[in-house]
Amino acid sequence: MDLTKDPIPGLIKKIAVPASVGFFFNTMYNVVDTYFAGLISTDALAALSLSFPIFFIIIAFGSGLSQGTTALIANALGEKNNGKTHHIAMQAISFSILFSVCLTFLGLMFASDLFRLLGASDNYLGISLAYMNVLLMGTGFFILQSVINSALNAQGDTKSYRNVLILGFLLNLVLDPWFLFGGFGLPAMGVRGIALATVLIQALGCVFLAVRLTHSRIWMGFSGSDLWPERKTFKEIAVQGFPAGFNMATVAIGIFVITLFVSRFSMEGVAAYGIATRIEQIVLLP
Repeated sequence: MDLTKDPIPGLIKKIAVPASVGFFFNTMYNVVDTYFAGLISTDALAALSLSFPIFFIIIAFGSGLSQGTTALIANALGEKNNGKTHHIAMQAISFSILFSVCLTFLGLMFASDLFRLLGASDNYLGISLAYMNVLLMGTGFFILQSVINSALNAQGDTKSYRNVLILGFLLNLVLDPWFLFGGFGLPAMGVRGIALATVLIQALGCVFLAVRLTHSRIWMGFSGSDLWPERKTFKEIAVQGFPAGFNMATVAIGIFVITLFVSRFSMEGVAAYGIATRIEQIVLLP
């Protein structure tokens, strides 16, 4: 695939169709989590709903960094400068790791206050934090996966991420009930198990995409110096990525506000809203 020479209609088909299939399985992944949380209790369902707008902010910035990285690598590819594309990809990985540490710290610091603002208390608050804290500890995998995928997207490879999402969905069907109810030497972990399954699947996705990156045409071998933060490249990534991240973060803030008002009615209302958003995602997939 040559993004600078191949016919545009064919490129759109090759890039968009795998991405669309991947998004379908990503949506169904969330449906699976919601289903198994419902088997625990209404509290657990509501906890997932409360966590969504908070964690969506992290996902938003991960997506922003991904878009910024894609733009920079795509420009370097257009210049036919493979050395530059490799350097940007490695710097983006370094940026994502450092940024993830900051987001994890901030999330762990403020999650409890945000949940209380949304009306969580007592057992409801405990379940929400049990789920959210595990996800926060896996922040690095979420953002790193987005950034590695951006380096592949810039080369026109959307199939690798599609495969990650399909395999992730299938693994989730197995890991959610296993971690939730226990068995084969594992204790029942409840809602923590659902979060742990997600973090583990994200980590495996990072490994798969990293291997794919090492087999791509921009890869020029690993050197620790490539990962050492470079102020100029970090600034370029931030300038490209943060505006896109803030755009998506406004959506997360909107969801937070809606959840805030729904929480004034009842915990059951929050749980119902969480289920409805999953159904809405399916309807909006086309």
